[in-house]
Amino acid sequence: MNNNTLAFINTASNEDLRTLCDIITLDKDGSPRLTEELTGTVGYRMNYPGNMRALAPVMVDEFRRFGGNTFANIVRGEGPEYSEILRDVAKRQKVKIKSGDSDEVIERHLLEKMFDNISKTMTDEQLKEMMDQMGIHLKYYSREAAVAALQLAIREGGFACYKWLVVVANALAKFLTGRGLTIAANAALTKWLSVFAGPIGWAVTALWTVIDIAGPAYRVTIPAVIQIAYMRQKPRYAGLLTA
Repeated sequence: MNNNTLAFINTASNEDLRTLCDIITLDKDGSPRLTEELTGTVGYRMNYPGNMRALAPVMVDEFRRFGGNTFANIVRGEGPEYSEILRDVAKRQKVKIKSGDSDEVIERHLLEKMFDNISKTMTDEQLKEMMDQMGIHLKYYSREAAVAALQLAIREGGFACYKWLVVVANALAKFLTGRGLTIAANAALTKWLSVFAGPIGWAVTALWTVIDIAGPAYRVTIPAVIQIAYMRQKPRYAGLLTA
């Protein structure tokens, strides 16, 4: 694989890789993207959808081509590194980042920005439910304090941030592929996902309008970055969600 920062993708689950592949190669209506090259290969026909790890390296290469300027891709013989694509997505979403921030930190900033946007559609009851699920307790509740506390929890990472990432990635996967994430759900997680289905769904629809305006490449890179962030964090925390 050309990009070591994405080496963890080689060990991801088949279904998570299939979701990422579909985000990269298929339009929202399920037809292959006009500029993608992967679905026409022998390797794709032999391995999709049952052996996605075999496709992981070429899938990343395809994603990187979407993340770069066509002429620049020709000159360097490949697309930009994931770090460059991620920073471009963050800039497009008006996320404030520092030059020394790691990919993982920028992914968290992106999630925090998405929460900032989505929180505007959430009721006080939904905010309180989210605080309960994240283990955040305020002595005196106010909407402003709740949003600030949740922003901080997402920014700092850890299990609270991962739970929010699951909600966002699940909503995007459903919106784009018709399938949610494959999670061994328990009652608590099922409730967690259902509580935010409404506001997350509305926010994803609104986000997609912005992405459409931004251009075809962002229809791939923005949701793919969220799926990649989920796949990065899943080995650390998935067991806690299903315990």
